[in-house]
Amino acid sequence: MVARLTVQVANLLQCCGADQKLSQEIMALYEGSMIKRLLRCWEIEQRIRGDIEKAKASFKPASGGAAQEIPDVPNLKEDCENHLREFRSFLVDLLGVFNRLYGTDHSEASEWTFKTRNHPKPVMDYVDAECG
Repeated sequence: MVARLTVQVANLLQCCGADQKLSQEIMALYEGSMIKRLLRCWEIEQRIRGDIEKAKASFKPASGGAAQEIPDVPNLKEDCENHLREFRSFLVDLLGVFNRLYGTDHSEASEWTFKTRNHPKPVMDYVDAECG
């Protein structure tokens, strides 16, 4: 996953005509925290999937109307919260990439799509103008 994404990001930067300095800044951001956050999300997702499969395998239907124990997924709430926290942090880092590419200084992901007092033009308008 890391190798594929690294190559894809480098290719995208080359295709969009980013200069060497800008490309290095973005790749440093990507290689610094963004990859770690994506890997952490992947690890959490794999653990949850594994726990679900274990729970499914351990389930034995009761016969004769007896009370039934339903398996659970340990730490599901905490894992989901950690996954969301890591992914949110990834999106904040991704906003830094957009800020560098489009010369903006957005501080919140909501500014990607909505006009704000400080930024009359959301990031997605820049993307639409460049790629649309």
